[in-house]
Amino acid sequence: MEILELAKELGKMIKEDDRAKKVDETKKIYAKDSALQQAVFEYNVQRSVLEQECEKETPDEEFLTSVNKRIKELYDTITTNPNYLAYEEAENALRMLMEEIDAVINNEILGETACTGSCSSCSGCGHDHHHHEH
Repeated sequence: MEILELAKELGKMIKEDDRAKKVDETKKIYAKDSALQQAVFEYNVQRSVLEQECEKETPDEEFLTSVNKRIKELYDTITTNPNYLAYEEAENALRMLMEEIDAVINNEILGETACTGSCSSCSGCGHDHHHHEH
């Protein structure tokens, strides 16, 4: 079988994985949440307004403070919404699967295990993920 055919088959298998199905399911709920969509839309508009104001030679500090306050309120509204949180969690789980698949493929090609940062599928890369220093 050709490499691209195998990749296509792998893609179909991933699409059938519970993690990918969960992304589809939570994305639909996220998209149907009109209050959430309105908050995301306004958040993006406010960010654009903020950027435009910051580019001015003499930005209006009072206006910037007001816009920043609203952006923070919207951010809090969005990131505490259960539909947003479910979608984000599902996407993170799928991303971890994709990173693990990438690590396996790289290992086969290069003969070395690429560290994904996920210890669940690790055969020992030597990295210590439990003691991060800043």
